[in-house]
Amino acid sequence: APAKDALYKEYLRAIEDRRLGIPKRGSNGRPTPQAAATEAEALKRFIDQNLTLQREVKNGLMLLHHPPGGHDDYPDSAALALWAFLKRPPRPTAKIVKTKRSKDSLGAWDKYQI
Repeated sequence: APAKDALYKEYLRAIEDRRLGIPKRGSNGRPTPQAAATEAEALKRFIDQNLTLQREVKNGLMLLHHPPGGHDDYPDSAALALWAFLKRPPRPTAKIVKTKRSKDSLGAWDKYQI
């Protein structure tokens, strides 16, 4: 459970610091009425599951779980997505170098190496 402890501490800290929120739909991304209803229901479940999470501390580790009969799928998924985003390796920097000028099989004249 130490990994889940770190995962949820980061998730809750991001929420409390307002670094994580629910995105707003852009004006050009209007869903169909049926999709909007489905999306609204999913958002309601997401919020409900986050608000009903039960916290307890055991042996210095924070444990979070759903209430009896409840679910914690949305908070678990969101916490894992945040963790993956924050812990991703840095992007390598690439340098594009022009290597030679010759015609290849596709008709391109310049060759580049990354």
